[in-house]
Amino acid sequence: MKKNSFILSGVILLVFCYSCIFKGDIYTNRTPFVINPLDRKMVLQVKFNDSTMANMIFDSGWNRLGFALDSAFYLEHPDLMAASSVVKVEAGGSAWTPEYHTKFAECTSPPTMKLGEINCVYPIFGVSSLKRIWGPLTVDGIFNIPANDSTHVWELNFEQNYIEIHSGCEFVMPQDCFIFPLEEDSLYFKIKMPMHVKCASGDTLTINRPFLIDTGAAYDICLMYQTPELQFFNKQQDAVWLQFVDRYCRRYTVQTTLFESFQMDSVRIYTFDFPNNVSDYVVGTNFLKRFNVYFDLPNRRIGLQPHKNYQRVVNPSIRRYYVGTRNDSRGLPSIIDNIADCPGNPYQEAGFRLGDMITHIDTIKTETATREALARLQDADSITYGIIRDGKPMKIVVHFDRSIPQGD
Repeated sequence: MKKNSFILSGVILLVFCYSCIFKGDIYTNRTPFVINPLDRKMVLQVKFNDSTMANMIFDSGWNRLGFALDSAFYLEHPDLMAASSVVKVEAGGSAWTPEYHTKFAECTSPPTMKLGEINCVYPIFGVSSLKRIWGPLTVDGIFNIPANDSTHVWELNFEQNYIEIHSGCEFVMPQDCFIFPLEEDSLYFKIKMPMHVKCASGDTLTINRPFLIDTGAAYDICLMYQTPELQFFNKQQDAVWLQFVDRYCRRYTVQTTLFESFQMDSVRIYTFDFPNNVSDYVVGTNFLKRFNVYFDLPNRRIGLQPHKNYQRVVNPSIRRYYVGTRNDSRGLPSIIDNIADCPGNPYQEAGFRLGDMITHIDTIKTETATREALARLQDADSITYGIIRDGKPMKIVVHFDRSIPQGD
């Protein structure tokens, strides 16, 4: 009896140890990511040449032929280019702001890159001053799913914030997923996603377009300047105008229905009125975070699995947009060339007009104004502007309602 008990205990112990080992193997290809509210990028760790760890942005809208490294990271690890050679140097940058670019060196023979235990193979890679494009972020580079990967399923789990790479031959898509076939363009992830939109006014619109899945964009849904749907949104009166670099975008909060059954409240649609190099229709991170997202590469489809742990990522530093300026003959951005037509615009209420030339902001002359000095005024209850209108100097006092929420 004691002998049988000993054998049984041994078997149980072996099963327990095996299950622990097996469970550990399950998660070797699971990598956690973080999203910093100040830039709203998905950042996770990858390994180069089996030794060098790097914090990389995962951007599903990035070029799938190669990753890019920040030049500062490259200078710290020159061995990563030991077998590489520069093919060409050209201007590169973000498709959202093509006017802001930096030198981009395209190189052959990339270092080996692993996410978990999976090798990510690319034919090329780039080196550039990425911080000049995206700001002083604590990241070392940017990457997307390799274009030559046709065997894996990449899971973006926004419920628990990790990326897991599954073997395509063993993976079973969850039953509660919405399934979308990928469009033919193999270099970008585009899906045709029919959605019914209801605005605060009660007006409705059905959008059935190919959307780019772009985790490099923090927004819910984006419509670019050339899309016909902008005419519909231009008629809505509830737009929130937001700063976008030195321009603006407009935000509309809507109710959205997918597949005539799945309803989502407080979806934000953003419209852009100026040219860029972005796809006409984009779904970004704050939309995707409502789902666990499966990039099923063998079957060329996307699965969206709803979950109940949705939490919007808000950047508190984004400000409302009220007026825009263009340069004067001195090259200073002092002439008012755009005034946001929205309720409660304090500049509109104070009497600003197109063509007004700003000479002073409180006691600061426009020719000596610095970003730091102007930043100190952004929380003031009022600002006195010196302007020239029709050749005559005058003053305008702008009063701000600081109870209006900022951020996005």
